[in-house]
Amino acid sequence: MSVPSTASFVGVDTTSLKTITMPLTSLRQGRVITFKDKTGNAATNAITLVTAGPDTFEGNKTQYLINTPYGSVTFISKGTVWFVMNVNLPATLSNLVSTANLANFVSTANLANLVSTANLANLVSTANLAGHVSTANLANLVSTTYLASQFGSTVIGLGTAGYVSSIPSLAGLVSTANLVNLVSTANLANLVSTSYLNTQLGSTMNGISQNC
Repeated sequence: MSVPSTASFVGVDTTSLKTITMPLTSLRQGRVITFKDKTGNAATNAITLVTAGPDTFEGNKTQYLINTPYGSVTFISKGTVWFVMNVNLPATLSNLVSTANLANFVSTANLANLVSTANLANLVSTANLAGHVSTANLANLVSTTYLASQFGSTVIGLGTAGYVSSIPSLAGLVSTANLVNLVSTANLANLVSTSYLNTQLGSTMNGISQNC
C-alpha cells in the first residue's frame, strides 16, 4: 500500500495486516503525514510503515510499527529522514506498565531512599490520620458490644460477659502442668504452714485451743 501524493492523513483499516510504503522525502521536504489505526485492531493486525530508497526513520530505522488499538503517529520529512513529531497511544499502556517492565524500576533497592521513616514523617502522622483512624471509625470494629460476644467470664464481679475469662486460648498458659513448678507443697511450705498460722490465728471457741 502506498501513500497518495497529496495526503497528510492516512486512516488505516486494521481488520487485516497492512504494510505501507512511505513516499520519498526528496519529493517534498517538510511534508507532514499522520497515520492512524481507524478500526482499533492494530494489536492483532499491526500497521507496518517502511521507508523507500535511501530514506530512514529517525534512529536509522527503515521500519516503524503501530500496534496499539487506535494508535497514531505523525512524521515530518527532512533531508532523507522521517522524523517522529507525535505518537498517540490512547487505548492501553498494558505493554508498557506491567510487573515485568517495572521489575527493574520498582524494587526494595530502588525505593530505599524514597520510602522511609524520614520521608513518610509528614505523611503518616496523628494529624493526617485523624480523619481516618478515630473512635467513630473504629466504633463498628472494636466495641464493648463486639467484645461481649467474644469473651465470657464466671469471675465474681465481672458477670457473664466481660473482659477477664476462662478463654480457651489461656489453656496453654494457665494449667496444672505450667504451674507445677510454681505452686506446690514445697514452694508454699515456708509461706503457708501450721507453724506460721499457729502464731497468727487464735481462738476462744470451746474445743479449739487458744494461743496468746
